[in-house]
Amino acid sequence: MSVSVVAAPVLQGPYPTEPVLLCAEILSPGERLEVSFGKCEQHHERGVPVCWLIKPEEQTAWHYHANGEPQRANSFLAGERKVSLKELFRGSS
Repeated sequence: MSVSVVAAPVLQGPYPTEPVLLCAEILSPGERLEVSFGKCEQHHERGVPVCWLIKPEEQTAWHYHANGEPQRANSFLAGERKVSLKELFRGSS
């Protein structure tokens, strides 16, 4: 599943007409990480600067910035709000 974040959406139908600020890829059980990295690369090609990859079944995550390499993440920064993986997965087992 993908989640996109936009500052002020300009839509054509259900799709934004300008690159979004962030895409978060939430992997389904058994989904391969390499496939999701490929999805992030496609987002980068469309102008999305940052992808987050979240693997709930392992409670792991990565930041993937355009022109960079995927980096394992212990937390995410969203505006001025920092969310730790511990907080993100609170209540799940």
